[in-house]
Amino acid sequence: MSTASEEKLIRHLPIDTTHRFHQVKSLDSMILVYAAIWQGDNVRIVALKTLGEDIKNLSCVFFRSLKVPSPSFTAAALVSDIPEHHDYQHTAASITCPVQRQTSEQLRFVGLTNQTHFPPTWLLPVEALETGQESDENKEELAPGDGMYPLEQNVGLSVCVPAMYGFKNAAQLVEKIEMSRLLGAGRVVFYNYSISFNVDAVLRMYARDWSQGRDKLEVKVYPWHLPEFEQSGKKKQLSIHYLGQMAAIDHCLHRYRQFSQFIIFSDMDEFAVPLQHNSLYELVAERQKMNSSRMGFLFQSSVFNKDRPSPALGFETDALRYGSAVLGLTSRDNFYFPENVRSKVMVDPKKVDVMGIHYIFEGSGITDIVPLEQGFLAHYREPLNNCKPGVVDSRVVDRFGKRLAARLRKVWSRLKNVSLGWEPFKKKDSKRC
Repeated sequence: MSTASEEKLIRHLPIDTTHRFHQVKSLDSMILVYAAIWQGDNVRIVALKTLGEDIKNLSCVFFRSLKVPSPSFTAAALVSDIPEHHDYQHTAASITCPVQRQTSEQLRFVGLTNQTHFPPTWLLPVEALETGQESDENKEELAPGDGMYPLEQNVGLSVCVPAMYGFKNAAQLVEKIEMSRLLGAGRVVFYNYSISFNVDAVLRMYARDWSQGRDKLEVKVYPWHLPEFEQSGKKKQLSIHYLGQMAAIDHCLHRYRQFSQFIIFSDMDEFAVPLQHNSLYELVAERQKMNSSRMGFLFQSSVFNKDRPSPALGFETDALRYGSAVLGLTSRDNFYFPENVRSKVMVDPKKVDVMGIHYIFEGSGITDIVPLEQGFLAHYREPLNNCKPGVVDSRVVDRFGKRLAARLRKVWSRLKNVSLGWEPFKKKDSKRC
């Protein structure tokens, strides 16, 4: 039970509805929290912390409503480092807050505290609540348009993309979204660390179209700024792998696990491509039906090199006009990387607990290696192996080229004053080899 003085404080606690990292103050350890996600029997908080630091006596404090101060439910927090940290000083982490099923329907906000400091310094709305749990009363406690209680749609496939940093290539962004559509995605999720005006214009157009019911493909963008943190009275910079990529993966997996039959994690310049099925969803659904214990589906990678511009026959103009890598690069390395090397995995999110960049860390099932004749990961990038022999591979264009070109024409006809933000691919200097 809260005391009268504590209840007075609770009324004025700041609530984060903007998706930003906030430091949990009054702790001996550094913790930055981003979001709290409903998991059925617990709430999972996406966080950053010091690698390997054992955090004890941390509690999750739940609130049913902030309009009228009410008794809170408190549970011991379980803090776990996410394994893939590349030996940086800081790491992504998950904080698990157990909830009692009989009371969980009433829990809407959560904060972190220790045994000697109350109340929490920040409250996070509990996201991804089950249908019907978010009451009108609690919606009103959040600012209009904060997006904490959107109308969620269930989709066959969600695509999660790492944080965009200094990103200016609107042409690549449009191609990522449109190829994802053709591959069967119903949702594409981005994380914005810093982007240019042209990229912002593209994202706003897609988000607006979906919110107004003009497009079935949902494009969702989350702010992703890594702040300084305070330690011993001094401001310090985070030292963490690739803009906290593992935290973004963890957020996307758990935020959309109950609204996606499958989720794939891929970079802006790569696509898992089905070679015998109409979509990724059809390919993976069929393979899971063959063996229900499969929780992940691994696609081996091969690189289409940007220093070998090789537009597909009949698509030369569109490749140049729209900055399309898929239409403009048909020469790739003559090999596929081994399993777990530069591969990407499409997962059944309800079976996966901790996801890595290239493989699953924790889950209930096995990872299926997709046969190369059925699908592979096409990676359009600068060469990883200079002067290595290549092969012409037009399978991606043969399957998706016409539909992709039509989509690119339609989208860019609506973005006439928006810069593509790309540079034509340049052929390598043969003298280097």
